[in-house]
Amino acid sequence: MKKIFALLLVLTLVLVGCGQGTSTTDKPETTTGEAKTITKTVKGHNGDVEVTTTFDAAGKITEVKVGKHEETEGLSDPAISDVPKSIVEKNSVAVDTVGGATVTSKAIIDAVTQAITEAGFNPADYGAK
Repeated sequence: MKKIFALLLVLTLVLVGCGQGTSTTDKPETTTGEAKTITKTVKGHNGDVEVTTTFDAAGKITEVKVGKHEETEGLSDPAISDVPKSIVEKNSVAVDTVGGATVTSKAIIDAVTQAITEAGFNPADYGAK
């Protein structure tokens, strides 16, 4: 009797496990034909760094802008100008960081990666590890 009960229990669990595979995720809806602009704020070396990323309807990164930030002027300037340009040119977050401003560079890359996810795209398609 116990064996039959155990067998029925296992079969029930298998059938439940094979049931509808719907899941709820908080992924933003993606609509074809619509550009998206997403602003993310991440932690840099000295404080927050605000980065705005714009995608075209196909998901291509068309613009990356660093807004408000608390990074050291002069030292972080190359990262703030070069990293966004590289990301747009390569349509990828797999870009080189700037020596002397590595933390700022990584913060910008992280913000863009978060924006990719929030826009409903796969970060791996943009070179994210």
